[in-house]
Amino acid sequence: MPKWLRAVFTALVVLLVVLGAGYYWFVVESSMPDDANYAFDIREVRRMVAAVPGDKPEKVEVERIGSFSFPATAIVAGDGWAQRDMPVFSYRLVYPDQTVIVDTALSEELGGGNLVSFDEEAYARMNKAMSEASLIVITHEHMDHIGGITTHPDLPAVLQSTRLTVEQLAEPDRRGP
Repeated sequence: MPKWLRAVFTALVVLLVVLGAGYYWFVVESSMPDDANYAFDIREVRRMVAAVPGDKPEKVEVERIGSFSFPATAIVAGDGWAQRDMPVFSYRLVYPDQTVIVDTALSEELGGGNLVSFDEEAYARMNKAMSEASLIVITHEHMDHIGGITTHPDLPAVLQSTRLTVEQLAEPDRRGP
């Protein structure tokens, strides 16, 4: 066997081994630990909230704007290839004298062909709520959290209420649609 053919064959074998190990590690073996406990104790959450000074929201409104569908392993490593629903939400905290929007979802246009559902009425309610909000905060920079700001019809007005972290402000060109 010629030397060059042996080198190509060896490189292919090494590549297959590395890819196979990566596939096994990230897709097959990376399942939830048996002792994982993600219990949600609402009494503890309420106790912690009560410890923070200041007014509390009178209500929390949730808008399910749409949803994506992904292979489960893209959401939780090792969870298999079955399609899973990944909803897109926006939240409004209603205080006696103000409202706060947490995450602004995204427009149908930004979601494009990746959205499997989109609620135009929920998006319109969220857009109206953004226009009236005293404060808009974004939990993180994924487009399904910040996209509603970037496509709002009156961007200068909602930017007055929007508060971004130092990290979110660091790279302005990454915030655009």
